[in-house]
Amino acid sequence: MAILKINKISISTIPQDKIILVIIGLLLFFSYSSSLSQNIETLYESYLDEISQVTNNSPGHDLIEELISSPLELRTASAEEIARIPGISQDNAERIIDLISLYPNINLKALEDSINLGIEQRKIFELVTVLQNPSEFQRTKRFTWRARTKTKYGSLYDSQAEKFKGSPLAFYQRFNFQINNFSASILTDKKTGEVPLADFYSGFLEYKNDNMKFIIGDFSVQAGMGNILWKSFGARKSSEVISPAIQQGCGLSGYKSSLDLNFFRGIATHFTTGFNNSMNLKLIGWISKQKIGAAIDTSTSTISSIYSSGYYRTESEMQRKNTAGFSSAGCNAELAISNFKIGAAALYLNYTLPVKSSSSMAFPGKEGLLTTLYSYYDFGNLSLGGEFSRDAKGNTGAKFGIRYEGIKYDAAIAFRTFEGNFRSPFGYNFGESSVAANETGIYAALRWKPTTLFNLSIYSDFYSTPERTFSIPAKLHGSEIFMECLYIPETNLLVTMRIRQEYKTDKITTKDSPILYQASKTSARLEFKQNLNSDLFLRFRIEGMNADFGNFKKSEIGAMCFAECGYRTFQWLELSGRISYFSAPSYDSGIWLCELALPGYTTTVNLFGEGMRYSFSLKSTISELCSVHLRFSSTLKRGLPDEILDNTDLFENEQSMLYLMMELKF
Repeated sequence: MAILKINKISISTIPQDKIILVIIGLLLFFSYSSSLSQNIETLYESYLDEISQVTNNSPGHDLIEELISSPLELRTASAEEIARIPGISQDNAERIIDLISLYPNINLKALEDSINLGIEQRKIFELVTVLQNPSEFQRTKRFTWRARTKTKYGSLYDSQAEKFKGSPLAFYQRFNFQINNFSASILTDKKTGEVPLADFYSGFLEYKNDNMKFIIGDFSVQAGMGNILWKSFGARKSSEVISPAIQQGCGLSGYKSSLDLNFFRGIATHFTTGFNNSMNLKLIGWISKQKIGAAIDTSTSTISSIYSSGYYRTESEMQRKNTAGFSSAGCNAELAISNFKIGAAALYLNYTLPVKSSSSMAFPGKEGLLTTLYSYYDFGNLSLGGEFSRDAKGNTGAKFGIRYEGIKYDAAIAFRTFEGNFRSPFGYNFGESSVAANETGIYAALRWKPTTLFNLSIYSDFYSTPERTFSIPAKLHGSEIFMECLYIPETNLLVTMRIRQEYKTDKITTKDSPILYQASKTSARLEFKQNLNSDLFLRFRIEGMNADFGNFKKSEIGAMCFAECGYRTFQWLELSGRISYFSAPSYDSGIWLCELALPGYTTTVNLFGEGMRYSFSLKSTISELCSVHLRFSSTLKRGLPDEILDNTDLFENEQSMLYLMMELKF
């Protein structure tokens, strides 16, 4: 067997017997025709798949895990609580409350049919909700503790980069506590290469009843459609094509993420008062003060850039930690009159030093006031929404959306426009970029659902930028077209077919100057998910990518396939494994793979080069109170060129990860 030596790394070329294992796995998959319910982890990945090419904690998955442990009682839940469930819009949440009020004996299936949920939405909805009489329902698992470690095996840092000061061990832990109307959460996090065991910490204490909520500590605020106030991650262009067209903020909530950005630290309150059965007023107010990472220009005593990655591993990164800060105050008022809502919000920010940066993470200057006005109207199956905002320097941004949800068809159109210099540090954009700045676009979507066994979802998005972007030294424009078909040929077999085409301004860097061109990427995916019995499931995916670089470079074709199997050997032990093969000439034609590494934590990797990726997972439920999760993953590639390996530690011929998590619930 030949040995390759690349950049002082010795690895074996990929043995052909391992490729044979993939083929055998595929043959095993197609040799079965039994049917069972869909595996829960694959449902999670369907929602997480499109968030972004980011490896981190998944607030969305944390929420699903929390609701599975303590399901949401629909008879007593508010519309804001129901709307937090992935795929459930605010309009649908309010319809659920109305239906339960009108028909006390309604069941979950009737609710799902009434609001016309799609296939995957139904699965999630059934997992995280209950519909019982309040006297029969009691929440459980009032205390949870989750601890997770991650260790990387391979080169910890690139030979040309600064050395990380800390160990390769990553450590995360979170405590949640609830009793009656009080709840509390404490979180600590250390990333790979960081020195302290708790480099980031967060927590809050909350009291709430039917009419008010009060939080001390860390919290987030979502208002309107997100122009000036939203959470770190919001809806992205994905297989859930309809609900993101009109986003509605769910107000004030405690902060439970380890992401070191886009949250407030202070005191906040949320108060609701009803004037009559068809009119109520919601008020939110808060004050906050906290430190942030930044690069300081000592010659002018200004902030030259906001540091938003949250990593403090190297000497230069550690020098930016807590070097600046800001104080803030804000308010949000929303009046609901029958099917009409109108609201306004304001956010005042005062930085410790003036900001002198073109970054989209902050507006220039030392202080400023951001304001927004929004409204919604619900005609039953038809919903309208819009928001108009002004930043601290007078730049404007706006979103408008229309959504129709019928029995057989759903449709949506969303328009957004933000001036090139619009800056909203806590805002979020549903578009090509998640940053609410420098983008104009129109999004249109259609979902056909002739039966509960077949869904066809399509969207198109056309966009441009008023000004140049950070990475492209010119105005850019692009388009994206997406189509996905979900089909259940047997009771418990799900087949997914997906096609995506992207067309976007890009650049090729030369010795003289960058050359701009219109890049095109087309990808296709075919996936099967099936459980063979209550203890065994199989999953198979094949995906291809064609990257076209115009006349400047030869087009590239990338491909990836995997086979996955899970087996519950005992009532207390579950095992699963996945083997993937991939081949792509470069990073641009690589296949992005999102994996649920552990509950509440996703990994996303770009599979390029030629190689294999393996993963093995173990879950042991020691008792109803304690569970342990173990996962090992490894990627082996044929030798990459030296110029790629020297670029960054992202590109390695060998990389392995070991994850371990323990969770206690009382």
